[in-house]
Amino acid sequence: MPDDPEELLELLAAEAAPLSTWVDCAKAYLAVGKEDAFTHICLEGVKVTTDSLGGACCGWRGGRAD
Repeated sequence: MPDDPEELLELLAAEAAPLSTWVDCAKAYLAVGKEDAFTHICLEGVKVTTDSLGGACCGWRGGRAD
C-alpha cells in the first residue's frame, strides 16, 4: 500500500474498478490510522464511478432525482 494514495487512485480509475474495490482500499488506509486518505479515496471513488455512469447514478441528474 503506497504512503500517498494518489498512485492507487490512478490505478483504480484506469482499471475502472467498482466502487466496492475503492472502499476496500480506503478501509486499508483507515486500518492504519490514515483517516484523510480513507476519506479522499472514498470521495474520489464515488466521483469516478458516478462519472463513468454519465452522472446517472441511481436516477440522480443535475441536482434532482428523476
